[in-house]
Amino acid sequence: MSGATEGASLRYVAVAKRYGPLTALHPVDLSIASGEFFAMIGPSGSGKTTLLGITAGFVTPSQGQVLVNGRDIVGEPPHRRAVGMVFQNYSLFPHMTVAENVGFPLRMRRVKRAEIAARVQAALAMVRMGQMGDRLPAQLSGGQQQRVALARAAVYRPALLLMDEPLGALDKNLREEMQDEIRRLQRELGATVVYVTHDQQEAATLADRVAILRNGRVEQVGPPHEIYEMPANRFVASFLGEANLLPLEATQGERARTAGGLELAVATSDAASGPEPTLCLRPENVRLGEAAAGLGNAWTATVLEAVHIAGSIRYRLQLPGGTVLLARAPARIGDPVWQAGATVVAGWRPADAVILLA
Repeated sequence: MSGATEGASLRYVAVAKRYGPLTALHPVDLSIASGEFFAMIGPSGSGKTTLLGITAGFVTPSQGQVLVNGRDIVGEPPHRRAVGMVFQNYSLFPHMTVAENVGFPLRMRRVKRAEIAARVQAALAMVRMGQMGDRLPAQLSGGQQQRVALARAAVYRPALLLMDEPLGALDKNLREEMQDEIRRLQRELGATVVYVTHDQQEAATLADRVAILRNGRVEQVGPPHEIYEMPANRFVASFLGEANLLPLEATQGERARTAGGLELAVATSDAASGPEPTLCLRPENVRLGEAAAGLGNAWTATVLEAVHIAGSIRYRLQLPGGTVLLARAPARIGDPVWQAGATVVAGWRPADAVILLA
């Protein structure tokens, strides 16, 4: 498939969806740049799939505009939108061969037969399925079927590619392999991608920017690392990775006190005071043992649990006053490992935690 597509810009202007008295999507304003890989994540019922359906033309918004390269596409049928779509269930036609499935969007657009054959072969080569064009979907593995679905979405070189939980049916190892394939495909195509997933790690791995939705509202938008390090509120902090969320009774200058009675040093000012402030501390920012000395916040803690997880050790610790803290440390050969019942100094720098006001 020669040449990269110039990705389309996408803008939502006050887009909302209501079903009678139920509001599935409150007014959304978002701008997605040409060639951007943009992910939308959130729990079930958050509105992410509704917004994707509105973009594809499967759902009619109650209000608002969907601007693709500045042109409002609301009201256009799906087949007129020049938008590629990849679903979780692949949606392959079981009676068609791989090549026929991939060529289907081109036949619907009345592309000449010789051009269809060339573009189908190029699309299959792009997803490394070039020798399987004559097979039926039932003869393929789940990962191979997903590759065919990607090729079908890419075969007419859409400027905008929508993906709805495309890897949800795959096992962990295959998901990770296909993440690499999707990112490579997006770079090769040059298309703008809007990607819906419930998997926070998947979104952080793939996306240039992420939007987190809850109850039909956008809670925060930004690069994954920025949202992770500076969440807008408690929901975002707990949804995107693990977080220690410690309710604060008071903050004053660079001091704070938790509801459990711990006196803390914090890197904030009185401006952070709010009705219900919460300290957000990521587990990997908790230092243990000698590394915790002189950090500004340090206590002797009791290890409640130590679990080895994929190259790291996840500790559950109890601080004085009963506060329970999660810590995560790399599992390196020769490093100390504290088992349940042991005591260890746990601490963090004031700059390693943020105060949330919502």
